[in-house]
Amino acid sequence: MSRILIPARTRLVYVESRGWLLGKLGIKVLVIAGVIFVWGPLVAGRPQAMRLVGWLVWAAIALLALGAVVRVAEAVVGAGCMAYVLVHSLARAVASAASAIERGARSSSRVSAQRSATQQKWVKNGHREGSGM
Repeated sequence: MSRILIPARTRLVYVESRGWLLGKLGIKVLVIAGVIFVWGPLVAGRPQAMRLVGWLVWAAIALLALGAVVRVAEAVVGAGCMAYVLVHSLARAVASAASAIERGARSSSRVSAQRSATQQKWVKNGHREGSGM
């Protein structure tokens, strides 16, 4: 006895790529650098604020670049996985079709051999070859 399980409900979950998340973080760091650039000198001394802004801008640029590299790498890996699944599925389909054709050929040869044996018995028993009666 087998059980058929029907899933209650399938929910699709949206997951952002790591590259996009790194890029968004880079943009946020860049916004923070802009805020410090504008209001930093009022709160702290000008040299310290400008030094911090410089570091934050470089960090933001690094995050944006890293996010772009990661996004491209994700796309390449995704394309590779998709190609693998496509080739694997195609190979399985071809193997299945070849197996079905082979089974059909074996079955056909078996039927042909049985028909030949039946026809030989039919002729041997005094019936004319090719006649239905």
